[in-house]
Amino acid sequence: MTVNSPASRMGRPNNWEAILWHEFCHTITLTKTRNKMPRWLSEGISVYEERQEGGAWGQTMTPQYRELILAGKTTPVSKLSGAFLKPPTPMHLQFAYYESSMVVEYVVNRFGAEALKEVLDDLGKDVPINEALAKRTEPIDQLDQAFEAWLGERAEKLAAGADLERPKLDLDADSATMAKWNKDHPNNFWGLLGEGRALVAEKKWAQAKAPLQRAIELYPDCGEAGGPYVLLAAACRGLGENTAERGIAREARRAECGRDRAAITTGGVGGCGQELEG
Repeated sequence: MTVNSPASRMGRPNNWEAILWHEFCHTITLTKTRNKMPRWLSEGISVYEERQEGGAWGQTMTPQYRELILAGKTTPVSKLSGAFLKPPTPMHLQFAYYESSMVVEYVVNRFGAEALKEVLDDLGKDVPINEALAKRTEPIDQLDQAFEAWLGERAEKLAAGADLERPKLDLDADSATMAKWNKDHPNNFWGLLGEGRALVAEKKWAQAKAPLQRAIELYPDCGEAGGPYVLLAAACRGLGENTAERGIAREARRAECGRDRAAITTGGVGGCGQELEG
């Protein structure tokens, strides 16, 4: 197996254990199928197995993925190989990894792990992937429709108490502008995050804490760079609250959205903080 060392990405070190787990899964599935499996299924199983082994490993739902799913931008299972061929952006390639892993999760949850193993056996016998899936699960057109509906339900449940509609405001809007907008949108995650970000930029450390804490309450699993935990830690640092800063850093790691593998694989970034970093 060939993998990047943990120090190869100085700004965001890799979790080498997760990478080794991912690559070891490839050796199992590629050997089982005699290298006769589509990339989407190979990557999908490896990312799925990451999530099964470590809660912070693999990829999970993000606001950006949620938007793609609810906008009908998922690739049908029957055409998933195409999602890896010419993705329009690095983020779309990340999404292909994520969607593939969710197909694996759906098949295992609904039809059982044995069905997936039988698909791998069929591939090793030169059965085309869509024929193997139809044989071991359900007709491929039905699988396409059922998976899309299931993934849409999962997307709707992300930060269910939060308003995830993006404000039609400049990303560099000042805190007063953001606060005014937030009065009419008190549960908007992006508005609260934007207000906190502006207050941190203005070094209004104490004032920044309230909107950022509220953003965390609405979306506690967003541990991305540029997200509410990082900004709240910066506010605590500005106030000299070192113990609180360390506690928030620990919470940020717990809430890590699982983008490490995607960034390592594609060289891209994604998730809750991307819009505010641009």
